[in-house]
Amino acid sequence: MKIIVYPDPFLKKKTVSVKAFDKKLQKTVRKMFDMMYKENGVGLAANQIGVPYNIVVINPTKKKADEIIMVNPKITNAGGIVCEEEEGCLSVPGLAAKVKRFTKVSCEFHDLEGKKLKADIEGLLARVAQHEIDHLNGILFIDRLPEGEREVLIKKYLSEPKPK
Repeated sequence: MKIIVYPDPFLKKKTVSVKAFDKKLQKTVRKMFDMMYKENGVGLAANQIGVPYNIVVINPTKKKADEIIMVNPKITNAGGIVCEEEEGCLSVPGLAAKVKRFTKVSCEFHDLEGKKLKADIEGLLARVAQHEIDHLNGILFIDRLPEGEREVLIKKYLSEPKPK
């Protein structure tokens, strides 16, 4: 298992809903957390590791008790203020840019057992959730940048050697 990097076309494909809440799903989620921690990320979407399902893992603190698992997540409301902060992405290594996101979001998702949950989140968790749920819809953080800025960054990114 490895992180898929831009411009791999798999990153632009929308993922599909999880139907089976079983041991295979639990193993996939554990592998996602392990990969995220290994790569020093704070969130990871399943399609970033080649898994075509609606699964997101988040943990900015790296403490096991703070692990967040969202299966089939949807943002149902976005609010607060729009804040521009720097983001990076494990699938676009070595590139960071300021991205506008809402400071508060409401989400619906399932847990590993298939129970439907709702959460109102804000701050860094809201930013990470928006970033990762974008991945599930085939959207990268660079797609959120103004066109001219995006073109310059992509050209630079594609011309430079990638960090290992």
